[in-house]
Amino acid sequence: MKIRSVLFAAAFVVLSPLAMGNVKLAKVFGDHVVLQRDKPLTVWGTADPGEPVSVALGSDTASATADAEGNWSVKLPQRPASAQPAEMTVTGKNKVTVKDLLVGDVWFASGQSNMQFAFFWAKPKPEELASANYPLIRMFSAPTYASDTPRALDRGGWAVCTPGSTMNFSKLGYFFARELHLKLNVPVGIINSSYSGTAIESWMEPKSLADAPTGPATAEHWKKVLEDFPAKKAKYEQDKAAWNAEKAAAEAAGQKFNKMQPFPPSGPGSQYTPSGLYNAMVYPFTRYALRGIIWYQGENNTRHPEAYRTLFPALIKGWRTAFGQDLPFYWVQLTIYNTGDCDWPGLREAQTMTLSVPNTGQAVTIDIGEGNNIHPNNKEEVARRLALLAFARTYGDKSVVDSGPVFERAEFGGNSVRIHFTHVADGLKKKLPDAPIGGFDVAGPDKVFHAATAEIDGNTNTLLVKSKDGSTPVAVRYAWHNNLGGLNLVNSAELPVGPFRTDAW
Repeated sequence: MKIRSVLFAAAFVVLSPLAMGNVKLAKVFGDHVVLQRDKPLTVWGTADPGEPVSVALGSDTASATADAEGNWSVKLPQRPASAQPAEMTVTGKNKVTVKDLLVGDVWFASGQSNMQFAFFWAKPKPEELASANYPLIRMFSAPTYASDTPRALDRGGWAVCTPGSTMNFSKLGYFFARELHLKLNVPVGIINSSYSGTAIESWMEPKSLADAPTGPATAEHWKKVLEDFPAKKAKYEQDKAAWNAEKAAAEAAGQKFNKMQPFPPSGPGSQYTPSGLYNAMVYPFTRYALRGIIWYQGENNTRHPEAYRTLFPALIKGWRTAFGQDLPFYWVQLTIYNTGDCDWPGLREAQTMTLSVPNTGQAVTIDIGEGNNIHPNNKEEVARRLALLAFARTYGDKSVVDSGPVFERAEFGGNSVRIHFTHVADGLKKKLPDAPIGGFDVAGPDKVFHAATAEIDGNTNTLLVKSKDGSTPVAVRYAWHNNLGGLNLVNSAELPVGPFRTDAW
């Protein structure tokens, strides 16, 4: 028995490299995958160094040899959209088959919690889930973790949209996919790569972040975080032990215990690692053919919105370079939120300024937020507005109005200001006809802003804003608050005016 055990162990040692070297596909290529139509397709994975690998999809085949690190990739020709399930086989020393493969449009959805927001986060309407039966919509939810260096995914898979699976879908991603699928009548895949409570610096490609004006300061700050981590971790563990003891004592005495538990410090592996989420949650997909990107992030950068003016354009440029595709990039502008120590108007302004980057678009949501809820539940309308951008700009539907009125210029005279807009469609209007137009403030030379009145000039489709006290305004702002209600100005397509200001104070 001892000799037999030794022989078995020796055989295992000899065979284990072969077993570990079985050809594998990157995690994104799993059953139920959606491949991007009308673009050349890169397929990649791992095998033994020097192992020949062949890939077959229908009549298309390609071959490669794994390099010294065991990595391989092949190119397959572009394919038209197809709702007919297909199989892709990958053959090396073993054979892997991907089943139920569709070809359609794939969008990359990223950002923080408002993109990650799944149906189960808030009590969904029963009819929302019951009607979510679209077998041609699939979602890949990337695992949430950070890495100091670019790395491949170690888990994840595609889920078919059914009433049972949708509970775990990104709510915004689902509604966006549904809008596209119903209008375009093609399979739609959403790669949901989002992580709650994260800043833009964690999502940026390393060189883009390093080259940004605030890049060196970010690197220096993180260096200090890592230096301080051991001491802070020890302090946290002491505090947590004390908290656990207090809680146990309270429970033993039958007393309520409402004390907040200590929060662990940031450190290695944290979602706050500069470029950490790019390395772990974006980089693994950069060879995957896509139709475009949707983005909902910014809440964690509202304390320093001026930095976002350069960081956001740099992120877009860095991602496009990494993906090797000039991808449409559409985002959600932050809505209202009742917070006192952050500059949400400044962050919204930075987002609007990023529209100077070509092939981008912004869904304004200032009118549909919930002031006391940082996660407003109406993701369906947010998704519809993102989809309007895609229909008009990516898919070329010229009949689609994809924007609300956009501030063009202001004419000051006496106690009033005439505001001119673009994108008025068939004209400015009040969403609620009997309600006033709110959200306007004016200031005189003293730079002190006061609420103002506003009325639509029906003949010219401009807006007249007046100071309430008859003073002479020299600056006007609209929706320039963290949180406010009464916003009632839209165009004929029911899309809202975005926040703006005429001053640079």
